[in-house]
Amino acid sequence: MNGAGSQAGTTVGGGNNCTLRASQDIVVQVNIPCADTWTFSLCGGSSWDTYLYLGTSCCSASVGQNDDGCGLQSTITSALAPGTYYVTIEAFGSGTTGTFTLNVTSALPCSVLPVTLLSFDGIHLENERKNHLTWLTASEQNSDYFLLERSFDAQNFEFVSEVNAAGSSNQNIHYEWLDPVSTEGVTYYRLTQYDFDGSSSLSHIVAVEAESELNSVHAKVYPNPGSGLFYLELSGESSKEIGAIQVFNELGAVVRTIDHPLFLNGMTDLDLQSLEKGIYTIRLIVDDHTIIRKVSLMH
Repeated sequence: MNGAGSQAGTTVGGGNNCTLRASQDIVVQVNIPCADTWTFSLCGGSSWDTYLYLGTSCCSASVGQNDDGCGLQSTITSALAPGTYYVTIEAFGSGTTGTFTLNVTSALPCSVLPVTLLSFDGIHLENERKNHLTWLTASEQNSDYFLLERSFDAQNFEFVSEVNAAGSSNQNIHYEWLDPVSTEGVTYYRLTQYDFDGSSSLSHIVAVEAESELNSVHAKVYPNPGSGLFYLELSGESSKEIGAIQVFNELGAVVRTIDHPLFLNGMTDLDLQSLEKGIYTIRLIVDDHTIIRKVSLMH
């Protein structure tokens, strides 16, 4: 079973597989999609003396057990996290069997978003003449694939790639794609996520642009992409009054601050080796200029 619903069955001929009691039993697997208070009930669905077990593994009672929660029938109510649970249905007495209807309900309607997209970002890799696109999901339910598209006017999009999704997961998942582009200026990207049932959702648009050469202060970060140790080089006409360097992750959180960076011959190093792979934004102020650069960390 997946979430709330009903399932009918019988313990006749089931055998004593779980050995929780000396009676024939049936195990029903229930996939709980969201955190809530859930009820597993045989009330009104059988006419014999039942016994009910609920656990996180097959044939276990790690969550709870019940005999006569509603007359001779059984019911278990418990606050559960998302995951897979196992309901063992059997009789109180060793010689009793019968038909049943298991009803599974939640206190509140359980609404599950197919995909939680934490971030979608891109960076231009000057040396490789490619755009590096990354996106991060926090959870996925029945997710089939992502469709990546590009545009040069933010209006008319064309196919770039189809990237397989994880399917179902409660972990953060990192995706990436390298798009070889030779067009100068801004390239726009968007993602469409498709479920197995054909439904879809569209992301925001990401703009990727090569570094501008119009400012009087130029900043270059290399190697980019890199494995963790980067170098930041400043050039151009400037008195080089340099403020703190801040590094932001894909969620916009500050993950590194260098209050008094030391530049030798216009260069300093940035050690990001302890961070997870992904795209990071580097921000610093030189004279009156706020400089933003992005780096791709690929362990």
